Amino acid sequence: MRIRIPDREQTAFLEILSDHLHGRRSRRQELDWRKLWQYAFTHQVSAIIYDQCAEWMGQKELFEEAYHAATYQSLQYRFLDGRLRQKFSEAGIEVFTVKGLAVADCYPKPLLRTMGDLDLVTNRRKEAGEVLSLLGFALKPELRDDWEWHYRKDGLLVELHDMLLYQSDEISDCQRDFFNHYQPFLNQGKLEWNFHFLYLICHMYRHFLKSGVGFRHFMDLAAVILTVRLDENWLSEQLKKLGMYRFTLTVLSLIEIWFDVPSPLRKETDTAFGHAAGEAAESSSEDVEVRDKTAIWGRNDDSEEDRGVRLLSEDFVKRATLKIFRDGLFGLENKENDDNEITLSAARGKLPPSILLALRVVKTVFLPYSRLQHLKGFEFLKGRPYLLPAAWVRRLVLRLVYGDAARFMSRAFPEKEAIEERKRQLDEWGL
Repeated sequence: MRIRIPDREQTAFLEILSDHLHGRRSRRQELDWRKLWQYAFTHQVSAIIYDQCAEWMGQKELFEEAYHAATYQSLQYRFLDGRLRQKFSEAGIEVFTVKGLAVADCYPKPLLRTMGDLDLVTNRRKEAGEVLSLLGFALKPELRDDWEWHYRKDGLLVELHDMLLYQSDEISDCQRDFFNHYQPFLNQGKLEWNFHFLYLICHMYRHFLKSGVGFRHFMDLAAVILTVRLDENWLSEQLKKLGMYRFTLTVLSLIEIWFDVPSPLRKETDTAFGHAAGEAAESSSEDVEVRDKTAIWGRNDDSEEDRGVRLLSEDFVKRATLKIFRDGLFGLENKENDDNEITLSAARGKLPPSILLALRVVKTVFLPYSRLQHLKGFEFLKGRPYLLPAAWVRRLVLRLVYGDAARFMSRAFPEKEAIEERKRQLDEWGL
């Protein structure tokens, strides 16, 4: 890794992940393994850390169970994917796999790439759902949202999509139209990798705007870059049309810094810090930090578009690294990401902040019937949608009187400073 972080375990964590991507063994280190376990668990890479360090790691038992669970689950999903493809084929239903299982094949050891579900896409969702039901999968309406339908059996989850992108605030009509016309990029039940790579970036783009992302998102892109020959010109052209080019340059530059994986869009020998690739690889992280401050902070003689890489500042890289550590896999449990929806709308000038805050209160308190009926304490709602107003009153009273009222109201009314900070982050990341 070409930037130093004060936290020794965080530095080691990224170094070990980089070693895995490049297929090399990790060096022995004296580390706080409980701390490393927390990072690994939060970012769902415990099996990779174990595989890299099992011969010399301390507190091995923390990681060993996760390693066996990950490999067993990966095998289960691979078997399930093959079986479902056969059944769908017999029924004349075309499906293809995206994200997790498809990307895992790009890793040096595919079984170590964890996944919580099998993502299948088809334009015949209803018929595909019927096949799943016949195979014993149960539709879980409490998990359903506007993006997918969830089917579960024996601890395995299948997410059935009838589009790649749906209507949402963070996605433009242009992006949705592009990705939902995927048919030209399908070949024998698989997405062509240039298109799939774009979709992985868009998936990260959405998560970053809605909540946050973890290091596994970046590893997925790095694994594809190391395995697949990508079309630099086509990718650049499409990313610019989709409004994701600057964000992608930021992401690929961070991947280059963290994992020593060159950006496929880079048009010259500069790295994300402005050094020649071979030169940076032969230097220590300390040398790269102090030798050429101008290169670290970027330069103005060429545009990002010409270089195909962003020259990121040392300060930004450190803050970005720490943010990803805090976010965890999807950033869903992080307080600093609670204000994303309002911030995004305010930054894009859709509505005045006062109206957005009012809408936030309404959304926080007045959950729809489809969600509220499945929450603990609201079972009485099932089959009785006419009781929804009473349920809303109950939810508000429980939150304000018996719950953490301060936290509840802080989520409904994020501070102006938090919104401004998030707007600054969006700009820095190219969003």
